[in-house]
Amino acid sequence: MVLRYTPDELARRHSVRKYAPAPVAPEVAALLDSEVEEINASYPGIRFVVCYDSPAAFSSLRKTYGLFSGVSNYLVALVDSSVGHAAEIAGFAAEQFVMRATRCGLGTCFVGATFDGSKLAVGLNEGEKVLFVVSFGYEAKGGEGLWRSMMRRIVRSKMLPPADFYTPGDGDLSFAEAAERMPVLEKGLEAVAVAPSAGNRQPVRFRTGADGVLRAATIVENAFSDVDFGIAKFNFQAVAGGRWDWGRDGGFQMD
Repeated sequence: MVLRYTPDELARRHSVRKYAPAPVAPEVAALLDSEVEEINASYPGIRFVVCYDSPAAFSSLRKTYGLFSGVSNYLVALVDSSVGHAAEIAGFAAEQFVMRATRCGLGTCFVGATFDGSKLAVGLNEGEKVLFVVSFGYEAKGGEGLWRSMMRRIVRSKMLPPADFYTPGDGDLSFAEAAERMPVLEKGLEAVAVAPSAGNRQPVRFRTGADGVLRAATIVENAFSDVDFGIAKFNFQAVAGGRWDWGRDGGFQMD
């Protein structure tokens, strides 16, 4: 079940790369484990595994380039590429996990490459591959640092206004027309504006056809664009309710 969040809650999530040595509290770990069990039972083509107290994958300077420190806990996103939209679904479900962890007071970060895959504490089933991991834990005191704090403010300042994520084509409804039909549209796009994405490219755009159905697509194609697509869809749905159809130009169904 996708919990509801406000745009402000979603905006409080930020990427954490330096973690305190404190273990995740047992009651928090139980909530995260329950979330992953529900995710694995609900979404096709993906399998999430939570690993606690397993620092080896982030202990190699050669792999991490000093970007991360103190990582002992992480979520591994495994996907079966033969299942349609698996990467998009993984992004959606991982953001679901991230926001539950954020609500529990943990820091998180999507990690696409800077880890040692051979040291992940997880085995692969036939047909599976590791798509990404999500580090999580308690943020180290002063862990963001002045440089990263400044960079985060710069990134936030360059975020697109919500209306800029709405890009109608010929025959589509204007933003004003679409917002009149769907009052939650602007709040949903505010949530999309704070969604994490590879390189902060913010690649997802929305439009509403003459049929009144809101649809989403990406304007960037790279190794993580499908993951970013799923993350943005989660943020919109977490604010607006309803349900997305998977895939490019998948429609949004209101409750």
